Amino acid sequence: HSYLARATYDYDGKYLASVVFRADGSSRFNKGKQYGYFPSVSVGWNINKEDFMQDSKTLTALKLRASYGFTGDQEIGDYQNKPLWQPAIYNGQSGLKPKLITDPNLTWQKNKGINAGIDFEFWNGILSGSADYYVNTRTDLLNYVPIAGTTGFATLLTNGGEVEDKGFEFNITSRNINTNDFKWS
Repeated sequence: HSYLARATYDYDGKYLASVVFRADGSSRFNKGKQYGYFPSVSVGWNINKEDFMQDSKTLTALKLRASYGFTGDQEIGDYQNKPLWQPAIYNGQSGLKPKLITDPNLTWQKNKGINAGIDFEFWNGILSGSADYYVNTRTDLLNYVPIAGTTGFATLLTNGGEVEDKGFEFNITSRNINTNDFKWS
């Protein structure tokens, strides 16, 4: 099961906001660990809609925006955390043995994202672009880690570790020629 709630706000096309709350359920995790809760919020300001920008012929669009939120990852494959049994023979006798060792505390990987950016447009779209700064952090990574061979298994699927990506992204587009017969960007 998944549940989603969203609220948005737009004041005169100038001030924008959105709040989202998501609850996702997965049968890949044990009871009590099946749900992950992922809120997010974003805001934007269309500066070009302000009175002081109305007469600009050069800068025709300018927007500041920021977002902060969480998502989750449950991609471990089906039955990777379920105590399954398989046939085995011990000293000529038939029996069952565990197919894999499981972590009863295994839960959702959490992904946190922060982004701040600016969108701009000059001369009604002849030159446009954006610049962003982002930080994406993944925690409680879903990993197979080595375990003692005396368990009868080589690895255990568990949560552990953290990875962070951060940086800048830039995008610039120019529409050099835009006629009915020929377009060049």
